[in-house]
Parts: sequence; structure tokens; C-alpha cells
Amino acid sequence: MKRSFRKAIRAKKFRKQKFLKEWEDKKANEIIQKISSDLEENLTAIRSILGESDDLIIRRFMIGAN
Repeated sequence: MKRSFRKAIRAKKFRKQKFLKEWEDKKANEIIQKISSDLEENLTAIRSILGESDDLIIRRFMIGAN
């Protein structure tokens, strides 16, 4: 009885890992497809994909005299 329970737990864990990997791959493909030469479009795409995540901080700064 214990073996079948352990097998079921391992199978569930494997399915979860597979799902997460497929989800991460899908998100990575979305990001790659949305990359543009325009910085504003890229920032908008990143914000739409990640949402209001605390893991990402976007800061604007100027380089140069102007």
C-alpha cells in the first residue's frame, strides 16, 4: 500500500514539474516574440508579462549632457 502511495506522489510531483517547465518555456517564447527595437514597446511587453512583480525594478536615467 505504501509503495503505490509513494508512486502516486512521485507521479504527481513529476507532472507538476513538467507543467511548470512547459509554462516557463511558453512565457520565454512570449517574451522573445515581443522583443522590439523600440525600448518603450519592450518595457510595455515586460510589464504585461510579469505584471506587478516585486522581482523586477525598472529605473529610468539619462546618460550624457542632455
